[in-house]
Amino acid sequence: MNERELIHRQTEAEFAFAQSLEAEGVDPERFMAAWGLTRHQFNLLAHTVYSVNDEAAALPPPLKPLLHAWQKASALRLAA
Repeated sequence: MNERELIHRQTEAEFAFAQSLEAEGVDPERFMAAWGLTRHQFNLLAHTVYSVNDEAAALPPPLKPLLHAWQKASALRLAA
């Protein structure tokens, strides 16, 4: 994957992640505030959740359990 494709996939992941939160009734800005995330960290989380790149190491430690739960729920939805 070239740099342009990677950036495109990252942007799609960021948008999809925000939409998934909104679909659950969660405002992305409030989500970031509740977890103490910067916009950059929110985007890293989106990239990891949507398997664009694994940036879990750059996430704050309290987010690791949330990330794993999100990935497990996504896997279950895909399997159904």
